[in-house]
Amino acid sequence: LSENFLKSRFSHFSGRIEHDFGRIEHDFGAHRAI
Repeated sequence: LSENFLKSRFSHFSGRIEHDFGRIEHDFGAHRAI
């Protein structure tokens, strides 16, 4: 495996984690607003 491949996979993976956390925070924010 090349270093660039690992970096791209890791950035994609961490990006998905940030996206999931953003959705969770958004859901909690919506619940708090109610």
